[in-house]
Amino acid sequence: MGPAEDETAHARLQPATDAERHAARRPRARYGAPMESRVIGLRAQDVYSGLQTVDQTSGIIAAELDVTRLTGMAATVAANIKGIDIIKDPKTLRVVAAQQWGIDSFAMPQVLDLLQEVEYVTLHQDARGKTVEIDEHIPLLHDDLYERLGSHWTDSEPSELDEAAVDNLERLAGAPTRLSDLRTRVGDEQTTARLLEIGEAAQFARRLPLGDGDELVWSPFCAYEQPEALAQLFSRFEEETIREQFEAVRSYQGLPLDRRAAVLSDAVGQGILLANTIVGSGGEAAFAFVPYQASSAQRRMEKVVLEKALILLACVRYGQHFARHPIHSPGAILRKLRDGASLKATTEAGTQYRTAAQEQILVLETTGGGYYTVKLLDTADNVSAIKLAIDLIEHGEPVASREDPEQRLLFTGGQYLTPLMTMKENTPKARLSGDFVVSLANVFRGDSGA
Repeated sequence: MGPAEDETAHARLQPATDAERHAARRPRARYGAPMESRVIGLRAQDVYSGLQTVDQTSGIIAAELDVTRLTGMAATVAANIKGIDIIKDPKTLRVVAAQQWGIDSFAMPQVLDLLQEVEYVTLHQDARGKTVEIDEHIPLLHDDLYERLGSHWTDSEPSELDEAAVDNLERLAGAPTRLSDLRTRVGDEQTTARLLEIGEAAQFARRLPLGDGDELVWSPFCAYEQPEALAQLFSRFEEETIREQFEAVRSYQGLPLDRRAAVLSDAVGQGILLANTIVGSGGEAAFAFVPYQASSAQRRMEKVVLEKALILLACVRYGQHFARHPIHSPGAILRKLRDGASLKATTEAGTQYRTAAQEQILVLETTGGGYYTVKLLDTADNVSAIKLAIDLIEHGEPVASREDPEQRLLFTGGQYLTPLMTMKENTPKARLSGDFVVSLANVFRGDSGA
């Protein structure tokens, strides 16, 4: 082999870009193709969100989930300080982080160091090394926010349990899975046992018995109206078929239902998935949704807001797929309504948006000759609903709802505000089972079993 050939062969063996070099470092071969960094950051925040209801002093959580916990804490802080520019009193941030997001004051320096490392904040310190001011420059786009945090997670040498938690929560967010398939996917019985124990305690992985003796693992982060009916669905259809159709809905919220999608039709009929119907110029059409939802205490997603968001989504999906003169960008339509603008008058609008008008979400105004224009009825619920609808159409799940705009008020005046704004219901801490802790002690001593 000549020098040129040798150089070419060497180049083939080396990742050509930073992204390829980064992917090559990912210790995720057991789960197939590496996950996108954006998704990793998002799911790390979800894992940490669930862990807020768990006693995190448990040794296995502290030792084996520290990378995911730290990334999740950083994502939570970043989402809630985004757009503030300058935090003049970091003590306020420490207090709010402890009270609102369950981030111990001892962990905050690590969180802030991580955020500075990914260039989301600049920490200004006094002569003693104490942080006295924080400059915030977090990306406004959600994808960018989670991208860098997910990359940092990858570069931090996550444990097998870190990997299993992030990977399987992303998988469960798409569709439930059989326990036997989850065990095969994880590949290590001890890691699987720890994942299931922590997932149950943190409420991001729950189990239902199946008639064939297997169990079904599902996540409340993917909100099913009737989760108990999932077992019946899995007895009728192959898991891969269910996953394929559920993920089709997740990636395209408001997917029109047709008779070929037997799984979806059955899931809607059993009350597992949400669906609604619009009657317009192109006849009657039904649309399926897989809403992504955490506990109400963590996401505060009121049912009325979700219902209004799904009505808005169905209206624009109808216009996209069934109107005589179809719309080309439903997201652009929703953003225009969100910004307070009226839609151009059309003859389609009177039927396409009638359901939303009847539910006091939109206002239909006739301009004569069968033409109607449409505008958002400006109420707090409707504004929240249209923002949620935009997230569902762009991301497949609520992302903006991870931010609490009220929190920003806490950091702008250099004063800690205690009243109702910062009040949050207390959630009892769940502990890992005694048997599980004993099994860990056996491992520490070198005994068999876990």
